[in-house]
Amino acid sequence: MSFASALGSFFGTTAGSAASGGLAPVTAIANVIDKILPDKAQNDAAKAALITLQTQGELAQIMGQLEVDKTEAASQSTFVAGWRPFIGWICGLALGYEMIARPLLTFAFAHYHTVAPSIDTGDLLGLVTAMLGMGAMRSYDKAQGTGSGH
Repeated sequence: MSFASALGSFFGTTAGSAASGGLAPVTAIANVIDKILPDKAQNDAAKAALITLQTQGELAQIMGQLEVDKTEAASQSTFVAGWRPFIGWICGLALGYEMIARPLLTFAFAHYHTVAPSIDTGDLLGLVTAMLGMGAMRSYDKAQGTGSGH
């Protein structure tokens, strides 16, 4: 039984077909390993090495994306490196309005029985938290002396 068919029988046919599409090369090589190495210990060691190679390939792809991000952040162009601060300022202004200005405006115009419009903060808070995480990494870079000066 192949890995994809085992996954399909456990989770259903959709998961099995997804696994067979995404893991097709790994599954094919694992099937060849099953035929070439009948010894269970050698078979398991070869499959572990195959999974390690696949993981290293994914790690190389992640490292490549990090290099692109570094190059983008080091750019002196505002249109390339300035979008993160722009989004940060927009999020900060929106949260400032929602948490400080809106309650004050509602209180100030309570005599007129009006309420200041609200901003849906669900998506906004997710974006702010992600940016704060990136900001912490940026602060660490600056403390280490690897910041680009932006």
